[in-house]
Amino acid sequence: MGAEKPSRIPPQLRPDPGRGPTTNQLAKVSFFSAIGVTIAWGSLTVEAVNSSADLILFCVVLISAFGAFCGHCACVQLKRRKYNQEGIAMAVSGIIFCYIYLGLSGWILWVMNLDGF
Repeated sequence: MGAEKPSRIPPQLRPDPGRGPTTNQLAKVSFFSAIGVTIAWGSLTVEAVNSSADLILFCVVLISAFGAFCGHCACVQLKRRKYNQEGIAMAVSGIIFCYIYLGLSGWILWVMNLDGF
């Protein structure tokens, strides 16, 4: 048996046989942003008559954009770190729901602007 050649793979990308894969943090952020936006959207339907509805809608837009961005970054990281991390389903579901709520919120803001609220 000869001496082992050093690996060219950086240490953070090498599989660790002692540990199982961990969930990507950005995938978690994207997924829980989508859950938070869903809760905010539900409170928006309850608060529609109050003046805070436009503030909630603006927050939904910001959180949805942030969640979609984190989901895309998580997908890129998960492609690179095949061995050490998992969470592609969380990232993709976060992206999908964040884009849905981003589109709905943008459309409602556009309609509110047309009616002169």
